[in-house]
Amino acid sequence: TTKDLNVGNPADTSGNRIFSDGFESGNFDLWSGGITTGAGSTVTVDKTLKHNGNYSAKFSPNNTQATVTTAINGGTSVDMRGYVYVTSLTSDDADLMSLYYEGSNEFDVYLDGATHKLSFYNGPATPAGRNVGSTVMSMGAWHEVELDLTINSTTGSAKLYLDGTVVLNATNINTGSAPIIGFGIGEPDTSGTVSVVNVDDVTVDTVRP
Repeated sequence: TTKDLNVGNPADTSGNRIFSDGFESGNFDLWSGGITTGAGSTVTVDKTLKHNGNYSAKFSPNNTQATVTTAINGGTSVDMRGYVYVTSLTSDDADLMSLYYEGSNEFDVYLDGATHKLSFYNGPATPAGRNVGSTVMSMGAWHEVELDLTINSTTGSAKLYLDGTVVLNATNINTGSAPIIGFGIGEPDTSGTVSVVNVDDVTVDTVRP
């Protein structure tokens, strides 16, 4: 079943918690990489649509980037979670959350534009692979989204959850060897996507909570 992510103090990195933000500060000050937007795209803190508390993060890419990022020390075992609400998707896939390795290279959790299924992009795979999940993620509703990722060039794994249910389970795959060094939400791609997505209560841990 879907569980409360218990974001708590966003600056608390004790134990297994690497990073979290419920956006209750009303800003993106915790995100060391800040906001990146292209022409016509916006990233804002939204008071109207939120999962918990008073605020969420709203991303409106219009064929350009609309993302917020932060540096993390993720190592080779990372679990990222958050609540997402897709209001519209009119072009291409919608990236929701990303883990970065070796600069701007990434793993993504995204909504597949053709099927509207929650999916996983594996950057280090040869060739880099889009892996469409088994289940449609409805628009116009909040969903808990989670990726549990292990880095290894031969025995890597990726388990993708939608509302607490596994929708993709890939084992013994090439997820590279470089540690995770960044976390982002929103759309990092520089072209193609037109969407409106809200994200709330994000967490990154070294193991699945």
